[in-house]
Amino acid sequence: MELIDSGLALMEISMGESSTKTRMKSIREAEQTNLRRIRELQERIRRRQEQLVRDPQPPLRYEFEKAPTDEQEAEDYRQMWEMCFRLNFGSIDGETSLGPICCTTGTNPADALPESCMQIFSIKVTDLNNDLSLPLEVHGFVAARDSVDRKRNYLFRCTRDNCQTLTPKDPFLHLTGPSRAVLLIDLVAIEVQLKVKGKKESEDEVLAFKCFYFHESTNSVKEGKVVLLDFQNGELPTKSDGVVELARRVVSVDYPEGKLTVSVEASRGRFSARGTVDFGMKVPRGSAARTCDLVFCKMLVTVAWSLVSCYRV
Repeated sequence: MELIDSGLALMEISMGESSTKTRMKSIREAEQTNLRRIRELQERIRRRQEQLVRDPQPPLRYEFEKAPTDEQEAEDYRQMWEMCFRLNFGSIDGETSLGPICCTTGTNPADALPESCMQIFSIKVTDLNNDLSLPLEVHGFVAARDSVDRKRNYLFRCTRDNCQTLTPKDPFLHLTGPSRAVLLIDLVAIEVQLKVKGKKESEDEVLAFKCFYFHESTNSVKEGKVVLLDFQNGELPTKSDGVVELARRVVSVDYPEGKLTVSVEASRGRFSARGTVDFGMKVPRGSAARTCDLVFCKMLVTVAWSLVSCYRV
């Protein structure tokens, strides 16, 4: 499994500025509140660790082995999450309900700022074991968790009845997320639970079952291609009003001089066309629209710019 990321990109096309003393005071107060909550959580973890020293739990299975398996690491992560976050954030299986454009209109939250976020370009399935080979019908999910609400932000999700077929020519998961920015304020947890579909559910095989942490990188990817929609089967997913339904809607742009280029490729019969439109960063927030001319049709592309809020629960 390969996860390609941009540690310094700003997701949700994040930007913003603060120019008044009042706003700076509000930001400082929000930061102090966040720091206080973090210290409270750290204190809870410290007390729990001291309790475990005084009253040790039964040893984990992999203590008797050379190294833990992926399944054991995932189970350990689940136990840790339940211990630290269940009280404040509910079930570990909960999905984030926060939207991607909280700061596009209206009054921005005090903590709405340009922040370092994770940009996921692609996820590739590789290094299969000897029992598996492409093509494969895959179902399950890949999700990220950040410190905003500690809930799953799905990058990929397919049910058993709607599997994705991976082939040697296309071993990449068809991503549909994230649904909002994945903030890199602290460690981001990546959960992977993928299975290969068998003739019946009891014969499904585990493709990947793992949880790991992503550490922010000092390397910035200046340019990258994010596929928002790929309809190679020729069926363009549109609503009744003609709006195209994108598979992915959240993209990162470097602050403050970043530029977003939207490229559209389409064909009709033997004729194919490609058009591009550029969007400069709109400060401090709002939306912008450009027309992309494909000769045989025109598309109106609308981009909503938003800051990111590091504490929205």
